[in-house]
Amino acid sequence: MPNTTPGATDSGAGPAERPADRPDLPAADGDLANLFNCIDIPLVFLDAGLCVKRFTPAAARLFGLDPTDTGRPVGDVAGTFAADLLRDAEQVVRDSEPREREVRAGTGRWFTRRIVPYRAPDGRTDGVVVTCVDVTERKRTADAAARRLAAIVEGTADAIFSKDLAGTVQTWNAGAERLFGYAADEIVGRSIRPTIPVDRVGEWAAAMTRLARGEHVEQMETERVRKDGRRVPVVLTYSPIRDADGTVASVSAIARDVTDRARTEQALRESEQRFRLMADAAPVLIWLSGADKVCTWFNKSWLDFVGRPMERELGNGWVENVHPEDRDGCLDAYGVAFDARRPFRMEYRLRRHDGEYRWVLDTGAPLVVADSGFTGFVGSCIDITERKAAERAVLASEERLQAILKTAADAIITIDRGGIIQSINPAAERTFGYTAAEMVGRNVNALMPSPDREEHDAHILRYLRTGEPRVLGTSREVAARRKDGTVFPVDLAVSEIKHLELFTGIVRDVTRRKELEREVVEVASLEQRRIGQDLHDSVAQELTALNLLAGELAEALRTDRPGAARLVERLTRGVQRSQLELRAVLRGLLPVAVESEGLMAALADLADRTQREGRAACTFECPEPVAVADNLIATHLYLIAQEAVHNAVRHARPGCVRISLGADRRLVLCVRDDGTGMPRAPTEVQGLGLRIMSNRAAIIGATLSIEPARPTGTAVTCVLPRGTHERKTGEEAGPRPDRR
Repeated sequence: MPNTTPGATDSGAGPAERPADRPDLPAADGDLANLFNCIDIPLVFLDAGLCVKRFTPAAARLFGLDPTDTGRPVGDVAGTFAADLLRDAEQVVRDSEPREREVRAGTGRWFTRRIVPYRAPDGRTDGVVVTCVDVTERKRTADAAARRLAAIVEGTADAIFSKDLAGTVQTWNAGAERLFGYAADEIVGRSIRPTIPVDRVGEWAAAMTRLARGEHVEQMETERVRKDGRRVPVVLTYSPIRDADGTVASVSAIARDVTDRARTEQALRESEQRFRLMADAAPVLIWLSGADKVCTWFNKSWLDFVGRPMERELGNGWVENVHPEDRDGCLDAYGVAFDARRPFRMEYRLRRHDGEYRWVLDTGAPLVVADSGFTGFVGSCIDITERKAAERAVLASEERLQAILKTAADAIITIDRGGIIQSINPAAERTFGYTAAEMVGRNVNALMPSPDREEHDAHILRYLRTGEPRVLGTSREVAARRKDGTVFPVDLAVSEIKHLELFTGIVRDVTRRKELEREVVEVASLEQRRIGQDLHDSVAQELTALNLLAGELAEALRTDRPGAARLVERLTRGVQRSQLELRAVLRGLLPVAVESEGLMAALADLADRTQREGRAACTFECPEPVAVADNLIATHLYLIAQEAVHNAVRHARPGCVRISLGADRRLVLCVRDDGTGMPRAPTEVQGLGLRIMSNRAAIIGATLSIEPARPTGTAVTCVLPRGTHERKTGEEAGPRPDRR
């Protein structure tokens, strides 16, 4: 019976090539086919020519393969998911070296794809084996962890900062601001040296030398100087940060203020028995030592953690659980603190009962009894393994994030739910003319002109109350205001960071782009006007003279009246038709007359021509004269109205189209029809027309809205701010054209 298992066929040796003395080969092939069917991992064998040789059912689902694809080149059958598979497979065949990369399938899931050479018995590469492992959940978990770690670094009480090997501060969290008294904008980019006491400079230099060699400096107890001059005892942990080449490029530091030691055991000192009962129930590891430094007791949590009895922990037996690399440093720190009878905090790795070393934070404090004085130390340990990993990941993520923000060309501004600026990047300083110190802490509406400045807080409150986004997740063009008061156009994209209750805005200055757009349109309009004027002054006048000449010729040719008269009449009619066609051309090239009231005449003419075409009734309403001094603005308004009328007539089957023009505080142009309305998904032609209208409105600084009309139809409304239509862009050139 032929094997019909998907991918189970083999393009290798056929029956004629099998040795006759190997009856076990069919059974082996069957076992291999069954094995492939049981493997729930996408796996594909390709021969030396990179043709499909064998594949698992999971590979069939992922790559879209079926049994007929066996023997076909993989590039022909694997679809878009394998766009780079062929290239990597060819590389493996050439180099006989495995290749691995993460790829994304069309379903959105991520896979680790590994291609390894398939070697024949003689050692040559006879093809490749492709495996794909689904890593989607791992990537999602990693992304979520990165976000959590970023929040942890910013919210931790410890001072966390980074600096280069010369001591220049690169990052500075809120804990560092509290500990040292310097705000981030005061210290970032400057030397850390002002925080180091003069008598501690040598200690700091020695630590930096170790870090430059790639060593870690753990739990260094020292002192630092606050901005107000006060010395603060701290515990510092330094870790080297390597670049892509493995070279130490900078240093991360975690500083903890040890001035105020926790006194949570103060009430427990009065009764050792009560203390031990409570300590045994505590979820932390607790120990006691006597005045001779020897440990005398461990709580139940400690014993359960290490999996050893009390007898083996007493004295210095507990040291056997400390990682060999941390043991000397741990004992030294303990001894120094004990001799000085001062509290200590140190981190080290402690072996758990299952053999795994876990990072713990050990906090110790001297025991002082009123009658007996110093009696030893009490300490507690908490497992900080996850925190240590999180801190390393957060520091790396913060470093990458800061690099992105500092080098971004667009202004990036973060605000809270009250509209108060929380952070900006250097591009925002350049764009708006403010320094970071001037912007952070102020309401973002200071960067907006009226009326947006007065309305912005209400927009935020409405969104927080209703949850209905109007600008989130989209990019739109708005006006912004610099420190010097100038108003300029920008593209604004706003997104929300919900778990941090923040909003981020990306702002791009489009002043130059707007200037170029207007220049292009002005040049086109001037050229259009010139062509219309030339046609009027030359061709139209010549045709008029020809018409007069034809009339005179008809009068003169009286001798052959029937023939000559008919010829002249035909000539006259041809000239008249030429005049009509020429005027139609002129109307398209110069739709609006240069006089200030030319827009009204052009719109009235548009309504009259639409009415005469008979496809819909069309009226023009303008209760009061509206003067538009800027012919460029008037031209764009006319073309917007023309496009709206034509869209309605062509696509909505209206009975009536109404064009209205009015000006009070604003100029308002409206085209309203009673047709079938705007379709949910406009055709390509309709979509192009809508974009053209929107672009024209944006060029002249107007707002365009397209909304359903009541009870049926569509209303296209273009609103121009007050005063815009009253300003001229320059002196109008040339005489007024003849619009007869």
